[in-house]
Formats: sequence, C-alpha cells, structure tokens
Amino acid sequence: MMALWSAFFRGEGRGTGSFDGSGAENVRGRLLVETHGHCTGCHSPRGELMQQKSNRHLAGAMTAGWWAPNITPASSGIGGWSSDQL
Repeated sequence: MMALWSAFFRGEGRGTGSFDGSGAENVRGRLLVETHGHCTGCHSPRGELMQQKSNRHLAGAMTAGWWAPNITPASSGIGGWSSDQL
C-alpha cells in the first residue's frame, strides 16, 4: 500500500512557484530544507490522504497538536528576516 501511495503522490511536497533556486546559498538551503532537515514534513499542510499539499509548500501547518509556522520566502513567512535572524 505504501508503494502505491508513494507513486500516486510522487510530485507532492515540492515547492512550486517562482522562487529563484539558483546560486550556491539557495541550492544549499533547498537541500537542507527539502531533504536533510525534512522541514516539509511539519511545515507543509497535508491533504485527506496525508499527502503534502504542493500548492502550500512550507506555508505552515498544524502538526500533532502544535503549529509549525510558515517558513516560505514570502513576507508572511521568513522572507523579511535577516541572515542573523535565520
């Protein structure tokens, strides 16, 4: 069943939109967030079948009774934060 679920939701949980992912710092950040850190697991909302909603990638979600905040580069997320704040 897990293999079927994984195949069905293969593209979910990846960022969509116009974020410029070029440049060493952005590539490193994306690697840390989307693979090593597993940030999408908590910070991306989930659908009815527990798939990550790709249209709300890292936009914040309620997870196991606690709020995982929006960590997108948008102004409602961490877009206005300085390097020191990050």
